[in-house]
Amino acid sequence: MNFSWRVLAAGAILYFAFAGLPKIEVPEVNTVIPSSEESSALEPLSKLVPGMFPYDRDHLNSLYEAMALVLSRDAKLDRPLIETTEDLAIMHADTLQLAVDQEDIGKVPGLGKAIDSVFAEILGSEVAPLSGEKRKQAVRVCDLLSWKFRIGRG
Repeated sequence: MNFSWRVLAAGAILYFAFAGLPKIEVPEVNTVIPSSEESSALEPLSKLVPGMFPYDRDHLNSLYEAMALVLSRDAKLDRPLIETTEDLAIMHADTLQLAVDQEDIGKVPGLGKAIDSVFAEILGSEVAPLSGEKRKQAVRVCDLLSWKFRIGRG
């Protein structure tokens, strides 16, 4: 018997054309929409993000989502590694240096300054201990940046 992959593919296409595709359960992503105050802090990104390539946006979305997770978990350590906003700034810079290809730096002019302005607007520009409410704000900044870079946002 001579088996033809074309016949199998055609049969599968016809089957799904009439029966429909199977329903796939996709978990809902819980996102908190930015407040008006937070939206104004994100404003510098509003002009830059829509013009970015989807791959770059997805990359930054994942990066800031992971940073929020790291900050949350770090708080549960007996002695947190990220103790001040200065430590956070160093971690942020080091993370970006490792995550972003050298040839991509400057691809979106003003992006770095816009991201830094979001951190400064919400956390302040002074070095402060990263505990309690200040840590929650730092996690929130990362969540907001992740939300802003998510495809379908702008």
